[in-house]
This record gives sequence, structure tokens and C-alpha cells, in this order.
Amino acid sequence: DDTACGVQAVIDCEVLSGGGRLSCFNIPLPRNRQCSSGGFPAQLEFIYVGGSCTDNVRDCDGRATRERVFITIVSERGNLLLSRSIEQGDLIPLVGIDEFMTVTISTLEFDDSGVPINGDEIQKFEMETSCERSSDLILNERFASFRLNRFVTEDLEWNAVLTDIKITYSVQLQFSNPISAEINRA
Repeated sequence: DDTACGVQAVIDCEVLSGGGRLSCFNIPLPRNRQCSSGGFPAQLEFIYVGGSCTDNVRDCDGRATRERVFITIVSERGNLLLSRSIEQGDLIPLVGIDEFMTVTISTLEFDDSGVPINGDEIQKFEMETSCERSSDLILNERFASFRLNRFVTEDLEWNAVLTDIKITYSVQLQFSNPISAEINRA
């Protein structure tokens, strides 16, 4: 064949959240699905999915069926962890976590200047956030209107359902004989 050619491709993957280089064809599952290392997580990340109360939360009342809501999360010690509007599918990162947190989900209203504020309460619940052996903090589990996406243990071990992976690739064409080509612009 006068125009024999070959294609050589190199693909490289890297986990961006502290995981380092890995094989693109063998991306590992999280090390731990359950936060059971003791103490409290250094970070939690939930996804707002909406829905009814679940058995793994306490004192739950209401159902969050709206796509856009206003969420307030307060730690057991009274520290405000989050107070903002969110939409279904949004990530909710939390730090400064105590043993329990109280979540209040309200309708989304706007003040006179257009700033989002909380309206009528549609769901409220309390959830335990410790990493003891009997912990309910299990990746991908629902907690009322939330789904646990990620936790970071006190010793900074990342465990996540979803992770960002940087994929780089290079492609090299190799021809055994010179070829002529005409390039036309459309």
C-alpha cells in the first residue's frame, strides 16, 4: 500500500480531588462508602434532590417538591453552615460540622431588591453527622431531600460518588510514504 499509515494514541487520567494519576481503564471505587473512622467528617457534600422524609433523619416534617428552594443549615452548636437558594442537582458543600445539623427547606422568595430569601417552610429535619461505626453517612444514600455525594474524614481521606477526572490525550499519525493533501476552507 502506497499510503500506509499508523495511529498512535496516548491517554492519561488524573483525579483532580487529591487522587493523583490512575489508569483510565480501571478507575477505582471510593475507598470507603461509609464514614466510620470516628469523630466528625472534615467536609460533607450533598446533592439537593428534593423528596420526602427518610428513616435516617430525625424529627422530619414536610416534603420538598420544588425545583428551586431556599436552604438553611445550622450545626448543633448554632453555627450557620449554609443559607442560600439552590436548585435540584446543586451541590451543597459543608464544613465546620458538629454531631447534628438542622436543615430547613423553604420556598424561594425575593425581597424588594431581588435578593433571594427564605419563604414558607416546606421541610425541616435533623440529621446525625458523626463518623462513628454505626454512622448513617453512606455515599449515595438519601437523607430526606439530600443525597450524600462526598465526605472527607478528619484525616483528610476523600470518599466520593462523583469525582472530577482530567483526561489528556495525544494522537500521532505516522505515514510510511509522503502523501499530498489539499485543504479547502468551507
